[in-house]
Parts: sequence; structure tokens; C-alpha cells
Amino acid sequence: MTSFSFTLHCFFNLMSDRCCDPVNKTQSIEEGSVTISCPYDSQSVNKLKFLCRGNRPSTCRQQAVITSNNTQNGRFRLSDDRKSRIFTVTISSLTLNDSGSYLCGVQRNSGSDDFSAVELEVKALYWLFAALPVLLLILIIILVKVCKPKRRQLKGELSVFAFNKGKCAYKCIYFNLLCFS
Repeated sequence: MTSFSFTLHCFFNLMSDRCCDPVNKTQSIEEGSVTISCPYDSQSVNKLKFLCRGNRPSTCRQQAVITSNNTQNGRFRLSDDRKSRIFTVTISSLTLNDSGSYLCGVQRNSGSDDFSAVELEVKALYWLFAALPVLLLILIIILVKVCKPKRRQLKGELSVFAFNKGKCAYKCIYFNLLCFS
């Protein structure tokens, strides 16, 4: 076999070891959790179910991160609803490294296993911290507009706003923006 034909042969073997259409896409955030749903047919109720990283069916079962024989593995938990014929895998404490391709697999007695593909995107949590000051400012503006505070001067330069109008029962220390009911 020439070098070119060997390279071509390897390329087509790699290309044929890809899976699946359609790819289900799901998103979550860092430190959160995600549940991946994997449907299967009625003939697979008692078969081995598993989830692996990547999109290579030929090595998926051997590299599974979780199986129905071992339903808890670190941050991964597998549960099987046999009545609905859906097994789910929950991944907790997500990190950005959890982003990528996954295959849901069901073992077959003969022939190749059955697969469905999932693409997981884990988004960074930093946007939440960036938005928090803006959200606090909006909340303060709403409180001031709706509750019409009465301002009282305390010792020194500290001001206290007292909100006492129906649902608005808050006291805010002006400089620290600490609110309590």
C-alpha cells in the first residue's frame, strides 16, 4: 500500500467513525448542572446504556464516562426511565472543559451499538458578575421611584432611607447600599 493510499484509507476510516445526525445542542453555565436526555427504542429497555465524550462510536463504550451498570461516577449520574424509554445523564458542577461532543449509546447484541449525539456548551459565569451591579442599580432605582423614601440624617455623614409604603418595607444605608427588611 502506498503512502498516499494508506493516508486516504485512514482518512476514510476516521470519517466513517463519526456520529450522528441530528446533533442535539444544549447549554448551561459554569458551576451549574445539565441533564442530557437520550431516547431509545422498545427493544433496548434491558440493554446497557452509556455516555461518552467525543463522537467516535468505535471507542465510545470502552471510554464511557457513565453506564447503566454504574449509575454514579463523580459528577455524572445516569437514570433510566424504562416506561418513557429515555435515559438521562446529569452532569453537575460544570466547568468550561465539559463543553464539547458527547454520544448517548445503547449496546446491541449484534452489529454496532445505537447512538445519538449531543453538543454541550458551558458558558462562563463571569457575565453574571458583570451584570450584577447593573441589576442592583435597576433595583435601587425601582425602589426609589415606587416606594418614595423618607430620608433621615444620622450621626456623621450616614444617611438612612426608610421605605414604608405597603409592600416596600426596607431600610437602606445610603453609602453601603445595604438593604434589609
